[in-house]
Amino acid sequence: MNKSAYLTIDDCPTKDFRAKMDYLSSKKIPAVLFCIGKGLEKYSDEVIYAIKNGFIIGNHSYSHPHFSDIDFEQSEKEIEKTDNIIDKLYYSAGVARPVKLFRFPYGDKGNDETKSQVQNLLRNIGYKQPSNFAFINNMQEHSADDTDCYWTFDTAEWAIYDERCMYGIDCSEKVILRMRQNLFNEKNIILFHDHEETTNIFEEIIEEYISLGIKFSLPPLNV
Repeated sequence: MNKSAYLTIDDCPTKDFRAKMDYLSSKKIPAVLFCIGKGLEKYSDEVIYAIKNGFIIGNHSYSHPHFSDIDFEQSEKEIEKTDNIIDKLYYSAGVARPVKLFRFPYGDKGNDETKSQVQNLLRNIGYKQPSNFAFINNMQEHSADDTDCYWTFDTAEWAIYDERCMYGIDCSEKVILRMRQNLFNEKNIILFHDHEETTNIFEEIIEEYISLGIKFSLPPLNV
């Protein structure tokens, strides 16, 4: 079975961001990069470089909070401040911003009081999940009517260094094994992370996806 996927990378950009983008470019692998506003400010030149090389910059909030722990006013600031930074970076890169995509940190869409308000905010300022994302995602955590971008498979490479590591010892091998055993879908939205702690296995994991027959593409930008 041929498998296709959209590669989405959260928590960008960090210290090794440019090297990762160069590697993906060498493999002709496109990606949506969900960026944290603070990181965008710190590594603005690297993000402009990524934009010029065809990567899509998505909004991942300004400071990466749990949205269920903050009120609507704070949620609005988290989203709009990062949105403005992304606009400025696309302008500096001399590239028209092709689409507005948002992913909640931790997949946390807010609490009962703010959840619908935040979805309406995203909708009102031009955010919308690509139609293919809505079609692929069919899970309790996500609705086709939501404006944010969820995922179908979490690589979970963060577990290698996280103190809550679900895999115990030999975590990197367990991450790879989990990919081989669970990546069944014909179409996938893959979640990865731009973390310094796992830079050393970034290429190894991408190569594993390639060996599993995954063909990467960008989501439709005319969302």
